[in-house]
Amino acid sequence: MKLLTYLLYTISCSIAVATAAHCETAHSDQGSHARELVRQGNFEKGLEQLSSVYKFFPLNESLKRSLADGYASYGHTFLKQRHFEQADENFVKAAELYPDDPGFAFFARGLQLSAQKIRHRPLRT
Repeated sequence: MKLLTYLLYTISCSIAVATAAHCETAHSDQGSHARELVRQGNFEKGLEQLSSVYKFFPLNESLKRSLADGYASYGHTFLKQRHFEQADENFVKAAELYPDDPGFAFFARGLQLSAQKIRHRPLRT
């Protein structure tokens, strides 16, 4: 009886490991596709896919970095177009993923400070 229990346990563990490996491979492929979309400038679709995959694998450092870099790239695109609010939103999302990274924090904090200065500047007459 103990042998049968051990065999069933071993088989079920093997199936679980194989299934988990298959799921991670499938999500890795989705992550690669999403990264390519971001590289091509299709930020909305790429970031949506990266975000979805990252929710399943929050400990995957590569996905996390790709998502943060994607938000930062999207932020730079908005910045070049002078869409400061959208740029700030994306820089903040990147900084939330890596709060200790000075590069992400610099842009997020810099835009916030600039916006505050603009709002509080007296009007010229």
